Amino acid sequence: MGIRDWSRDQSRNIKTNNNLRLATCDQSQVACYATAKRTTTCDLRSVAGRMSQVAGRMSQVASRTTCKFKGCEGLGEVPGGTHGHG
Repeated sequence: MGIRDWSRDQSRNIKTNNNLRLATCDQSQVACYATAKRTTTCDLRSVAGRMSQVAGRMSQVASRTTCKFKGCEGLGEVPGGTHGHG
């Protein structure tokens, strides 16, 4: 009888341990989800990435316009002075 009770206790302990483990897993998942929702660092990072892309495009446009004014032919622009202004 004693052995049977001990095994029953053991199985009960294992069950509670498993339940605790599952609960902690769920908690960590919930915590992960909560932090993901609360701190939108990923979103901010992607936005920052987009902003830097936009900034890159802006600087490209700026360099193009300055090249146009300088008359550099590197970007296929017509050199200054031959725009039909005489």
